[in-house]
Amino acid sequence: MRYLRPILQRGALSPKDALAFCDPSYWFTHCYVFTREFSVGRISVDELLPEERERLTVPRAPIAGLKFEKPLIMGILNTTPDSFSDGGQFDQFDTATRHATQMQSQGADFTTFRNFTYHIGPIVS
Repeated sequence: MRYLRPILQRGALSPKDALAFCDPSYWFTHCYVFTREFSVGRISVDELLPEERERLTVPRAPIAGLKFEKPLIMGILNTTPDSFSDGGQFDQFDTATRHATQMQSQGADFTTFRNFTYHIGPIVS
């Protein structure tokens, strides 16, 4: 099996061979192709198999209330005190809540909370 990632473009003026992706204003003419063994590279939509073309262009059903009519933005909020990305700024409920609200106001469609650590070895304080 090969895995496909459409190279999305946006705009009303799309080439005649472009395929629509979710929202009609998003389209693609090429895909990156991957397999478990290696990256194959880039292909044109003309090189897609019929079932691949359908899989990439058919409207998606909602999942957990999320509609896939357009690309969605996920906010990632790390709440561990030893977070490498933010230094533990959001490990308290009030600061985490404020930051999640801020991400939503900046365009995040939903937020995932990460509260586990990858810290190796004993924590020394």
